[in-house]
Amino acid sequence: MLLRDISVRYEVGMEALMLNYIPHLSGFPPPTSPMLIIEPQDYLSHLILWNAFQTCAAVGNSVLFIVNILSRNTTNLVLLNLTLAFIIASISFSILAWSGHALNQHPPFEVCLWSGVIALSNVPLIGASALALSLKVWAGVMMTGFPAWRGFYERVSCTPLLLLLPIVSALPVFCAGLVIGLKDRSIVYRGSPMYCVVNNTPLQYASLGLGAVYSLTCLCFAIGIVIRLLYMRWRICSILDHSGISYSLILRTLLFSVFVGVAVVANMVSFTSTFAEVMPDVVFLYLRRRSISHLWHYQANTQLYLPVPTSNYHQCCTVITNVNAVLVLSRVATSPSSPTGVD
Repeated sequence: MLLRDISVRYEVGMEALMLNYIPHLSGFPPPTSPMLIIEPQDYLSHLILWNAFQTCAAVGNSVLFIVNILSRNTTNLVLLNLTLAFIIASISFSILAWSGHALNQHPPFEVCLWSGVIALSNVPLIGASALALSLKVWAGVMMTGFPAWRGFYERVSCTPLLLLLPIVSALPVFCAGLVIGLKDRSIVYRGSPMYCVVNNTPLQYASLGLGAVYSLTCLCFAIGIVIRLLYMRWRICSILDHSGISYSLILRTLLFSVFVGVAVVANMVSFTSTFAEVMPDVVFLYLRRRSISHLWHYQANTQLYLPVPTSNYHQCCTVITNVNAVLVLSRVATSPSSPTGVD
């Protein structure tokens, strides 16, 4: 089926918009690209799909968050923190629709400024939340293999510090965006069919840079987690029944590792060029297992509700959630009583 690509150039820091039925990820436009205010009426079908997914995601994750709180399932506050970050992102990305300005080419300045600033700060918010969870799981796994270093791993995975990491990462971007937008109102406009933008080059690159750093760091932790768990599982199986490691586990590990690697490479390419690539978001629907159902719902929800990526911000979010998929996979290699900190 032929796809009609609609290419729209954003201001500095925004990528070319490639929208139809398959999400396209692309890079930054040239610094001299002119400002282009989007006519949302031209993207009505995309707006409906976008806001439907965002609303379902916000409601679903909110219910999941509340249920965990009511059931006192708060043993892993870092995981709840990641869920809360996705709730905030879902609500903020659809703020134009919820405020009644989804089809307004020139929304009120206050609404547009909030939409643009929150779009910038969502990248480090989600990225730092994902990194905190990755670090928590990694430290738990490493403690089982290197008990002599337990004190070190406990310090680097201290829950209060991990809970503060997303706030410390997102708050400066949010405050800087507000100050810059209030100082120069001309850089705040409807630069995307889905939300407004704050056209400030350093701020946009800072937001994207934080997301890229968090993404690569998550990937490193995820690789370490998978390798360590595979080794532990192989040792246990060889001691108990000499049957070696499960081939299905190896296959799932390879599939997820390749997918995460491709996601990171695509994100890095788009960061430095205008290369366009197709990036499927839903590819791991076969990992339903009772032993990881509580993690699966967190991760599957975030992956399924991610809308059609229309900017480099969503590239970061997509890559980060894809990296988290590896953490879900790694959970398969452990028993329900695993001391990794995610039970």
